[in-house]
Amino acid sequence: MAVLEALAVSVDCSLWELLVGRRQNTGHCDRSKGSIEVKGIVATTKVCGLIDSTDSPNEVADEAGTLVGQGFCTLKLKVGRRATPQQDAAVIQAVRERVGADVKIRADANRKWSYQQAIEFANLVKECDMEYLEEPVEIKDIPRFCKESGIPVALDESVDEDTSTSYEMLERIASDGVVAVVIKPGRVGGFERAVSIAEWAHSRGMVAVISSAFETSIGLTAYAHLAGYVDERWVETRKSNQQKTSQDGAIAHGLGTYTWLGGDIIENGKFEVLRENGTLLVPLLKLSNCRHVGNFNRKFVTSTRVGDIGSSIVKITTGDKIFEFHVWDTQTQIVTAKESSPILLFLHGFLGTGQDWLPIMKALSSSFRCIAVDLPCHGQSEVKNRFGTPGDNNMSMDLVSDALSKLMDKLKITHAVSIGYSMGARIALHLSLYHSNKVSGVVSISGSPGLEDEKLRKTRASKDALLAQTMKELTLETFLDLWYEQPLWESLRQHPSFSKIKRGRMNHKDKDSLAAVLESLSVGLQPSLWEKLCESSSPTLLVTGSLDTKFVNIARKMCERAGQQPPKRRRSQNTSRGQRAQRKDDWESQEYRLPFDFVQEFPEVNMVLPSLDSLPEDEEFAAFFAKEMRKLQLEDTLALEADDWPTLAWEGNDLTERHDVYQVAEVEDCGHAVHVENPFELVRLLRAFLGQLQFSSPS
Repeated sequence: MAVLEALAVSVDCSLWELLVGRRQNTGHCDRSKGSIEVKGIVATTKVCGLIDSTDSPNEVADEAGTLVGQGFCTLKLKVGRRATPQQDAAVIQAVRERVGADVKIRADANRKWSYQQAIEFANLVKECDMEYLEEPVEIKDIPRFCKESGIPVALDESVDEDTSTSYEMLERIASDGVVAVVIKPGRVGGFERAVSIAEWAHSRGMVAVISSAFETSIGLTAYAHLAGYVDERWVETRKSNQQKTSQDGAIAHGLGTYTWLGGDIIENGKFEVLRENGTLLVPLLKLSNCRHVGNFNRKFVTSTRVGDIGSSIVKITTGDKIFEFHVWDTQTQIVTAKESSPILLFLHGFLGTGQDWLPIMKALSSSFRCIAVDLPCHGQSEVKNRFGTPGDNNMSMDLVSDALSKLMDKLKITHAVSIGYSMGARIALHLSLYHSNKVSGVVSISGSPGLEDEKLRKTRASKDALLAQTMKELTLETFLDLWYEQPLWESLRQHPSFSKIKRGRMNHKDKDSLAAVLESLSVGLQPSLWEKLCESSSPTLLVTGSLDTKFVNIARKMCERAGQQPPKRRRSQNTSRGQRAQRKDDWESQEYRLPFDFVQEFPEVNMVLPSLDSLPEDEEFAAFFAKEMRKLQLEDTLALEADDWPTLAWEGNDLTERHDVYQVAEVEDCGHAVHVENPFELVRLLRAFLGQLQFSSPS
């Protein structure tokens, strides 16, 4: 929207003129009488008035009469909120009686009714000549409702609840009785997507109604220009197809939310309307003629100053260790009349650094102060012995969480949303449970709460010890080559910057210290958090890539263990015991395959060694390594056979599955490294999640 408006300003025209491709004679605007008066010919858009329909039928009818007196020619009411459909119908009947036959009436049920309740309502309002009823029933029942009731229907939630809505799905529910499509540009993905949906509706004889979701004067004005363009396209479509529909004539768009706003983000600004021939209209003026051009109203607007992303070393002492954390900070300063927003604390995965998060931090820095940390022994961070004696770099999850908590104190972070990936996600979960007074939310990207089974924990600890030893024996470059041969990274390997990403994993001070962290922070040594999931009060978003089925399953299981219903699954492909037995034979025949394909957590170690050529030249060590790997492989097979989860895929790619604490978001066509493979979608999910939080310091 901003880019289109900027283009319009650059050629001194209105947004509507830019969209339709022709100029209009706007004349000039006269506000001397306290209201806008446009002299000259100007395009306009009609507006639908909104009614608070919670009062008695007579009171709602009185409000309807007031709005008609103000110039609204179309009114919309919410239904489905009263005890019975009969009570809702009584309101519609009262409004129709009060406003007469010339005013159009719309109602929005938001799928609140059962099919039978919707039919009862329809039978009672047949004589009320409603323009349309928005989604009275579930999607699958809309065609049947249209046929049986004879009431015109508009699509609403079906269009905007999921931006990936396919036209094939809309085709299935668009019957002869569907006369309109309600489009919220802010929900469907912007102007281009909104116009695409409108074109689809027009091609099938349906009108497109542009609707707001409580935007202020700036957004509403842009929507009015878009609505004017959509109306223009509707007229052209009808002319070219010689169409006659039940919706001929000018369309009133859903921009009446401005009457419910208590203020505006522009000082002395408001959504400008004019009354012409008794009808309320929005003049489609160019920006220089709009009153809302002015200073921001600091009562409602957050003032943000974003500095350059800087970095520094911050020393923290805890236990017998001195942690020297390399910290990246956007240094965003936010001034707002509301409670202060949380600081976003980003934690990377094994072999990563805080620098991995910089693109996402920049995208969010206008609204939040963002801090990323090089975790212990990663990047430029170091761990030293407190008393000057040589340190072994061994540490625990408790020690790292305690160090990060003290780092938050030193940086004066009173409450944060911790955002972690893989190993960083495990740390973020640990922080939220053991330092909950400092964490107001968690975003876990491809993370897990650990392992419960003691045998699996011992097996995993042994694996990671062997892997750490391998890392010490190889050069870091050779180890990285092996690391990224894992099936886990198949999707990441397709990334156009994969070579650059892999080179970035070389930026660590000490390879042996990294290996020590791999061993000491092993999932096999980490305390399991599964039993504590139900104790968490921090809102948590679980993000996975759709191709990373293991962690899709983990996210589902986390919801279940927390006592919540997981997202609905679209399909399930269970593996039979015979298939597992065959797969076990296949595993045993692959002599040099590391047995990490079945590890539920810490997936970076799902690694395949193509040959022993890349191992150290010490033949004795190579033989020992292969033998141990085969032994652990068989242990894994036996231990996990009884808990072999089915492959699942979840419906939706948004935050539509809302739970008490845990929410799940699955990013399509992504593997494990969601934050690298699709940072734009992750930013969108983060903004949606952060917008849902009540930002107050944790108690």
